[in-house]
Amino acid sequence: MTRALRITAVLVALLLGTGLLHPTPASAADRPGGWYDGSIGYTRVVNCFGLIQGTPYTEAGIGAYAGYWSDPDSGVPAVGQTFWIHYSVHGLGNPCLGGTYFRPRIALPPGVVFDTTQQIRCGYNGSGGPAPMQGCPGWGNLANGTYSNNRDQGLWGVAQGGRWEFQFPVRATQPVSGANLSIALDTLDGNSDSTVALRAPVYVFAVAGSGGTPATPSYQVLYDTPSTVAAAQNPDGGATPYGIVSEFQAITNNRAGVLRIEFATGLDQPIYQVEVPVPANFGASVYGWTDWAPFAGLIVPGRKNYWRGAFTPTGGTTVYGPMQTFTVASSGTGTTGTGPIGGTTGGTPGGLSGSSGAIGGSVTSLKVAARVSAKVVGKPTARRKAKVQVVVRPARGVATGAVTVTEKGRKVGSGVLRGGKVVVTLKKLKAGKHRLVVRYAGSQATSPASATVVLRVRR
Repeated sequence: MTRALRITAVLVALLLGTGLLHPTPASAADRPGGWYDGSIGYTRVVNCFGLIQGTPYTEAGIGAYAGYWSDPDSGVPAVGQTFWIHYSVHGLGNPCLGGTYFRPRIALPPGVVFDTTQQIRCGYNGSGGPAPMQGCPGWGNLANGTYSNNRDQGLWGVAQGGRWEFQFPVRATQPVSGANLSIALDTLDGNSDSTVALRAPVYVFAVAGSGGTPATPSYQVLYDTPSTVAAAQNPDGGATPYGIVSEFQAITNNRAGVLRIEFATGLDQPIYQVEVPVPANFGASVYGWTDWAPFAGLIVPGRKNYWRGAFTPTGGTTVYGPMQTFTVASSGTGTTGTGPIGGTTGGTPGGLSGSSGAIGGSVTSLKVAARVSAKVVGKPTARRKAKVQVVVRPARGVATGAVTVTEKGRKVGSGVLRGGKVVVTLKKLKAGKHRLVVRYAGSQATSPASATVVLRVRR
């Protein structure tokens, strides 16, 4: 059974004294389990439309996160039980590849193994189901932690606005206390082709059932993603002064101690705290929340604030959760910043909608590399427009798509390939030497490419 402690009342400055806080159980009902996800990782890409228009800019390419399914107040997961890990990849940007390819390398925490008696589950935009089905291969595609697609040279693809989710059944052979689930997401986007490191701490009880307690009691502080959410009312029903509520969960194993939130306006600024005592047998895990009313006067709209949850068992060592941040919008309510990509809670383990049919979303084929060559047509002068002949030679097939010519970031011409070639008529240029960049935007079959050509304009 989970109970919540309300972090409220008196603000305590570590250097200025202490104050009395009053715990208030928020609910006697058992909270349902959910996904406990780590932080979101991003890639950066150049927007394809901006590149074609000669005004390139960068944006987030994909956002991804990983986590595991848990119901801590019921002692789940426990050693020997099957539970689920997952990761989700969201297409945010528009690279010229038409999307982003990716492939995961999964490293389970020590003592956790894949449960191959149940099937992997995959879904695109919330629709999918267990393997084997189209778009969701089974255990035969998982080797040394790398889960490969059965097409596109083993890569998965996500287009802008799309979302993949993958769920894997696992079980633990020993208690686990905060060891990381780690997923290295190798990406191919025609830009930096970076690797996104996803991590989420995992907790596995030694004993199943309500109040499951490890043989050697250990403690942990967990957060949902995001840990701070927009809310007009706090869990007690009162109005929130800043339009937000922050929450964390401490696994206490029914031990007495002190639950605490620490707050600072900067990493090098004084730390303030509020705390409440936790009685013995109050619950295997305890939720603490605040609407930040105790910190009135310290929170400034538009400025990043830092906080973390902590639990100190009586006679024991304090455990801290990772540092969290939030920013109150200038209007005084809500939060600014990236925020969550998508829902990370709700449903049951493996709760993707649907159980059959095709899963869409993979980019149709792996794009091939291309080489661009450009040469000046004729002998250009300042009195007439110069022309540049562009040829794009892909490793396979014939190139299609758009070509843009720029000088120092300024667009001076563009054209569309026909049979892999195009003659681009440029704007009038002043007499002298001009170094031009010729960019091919790519297509669904061919990766972007570029070349440089030097043009000398006579008077």
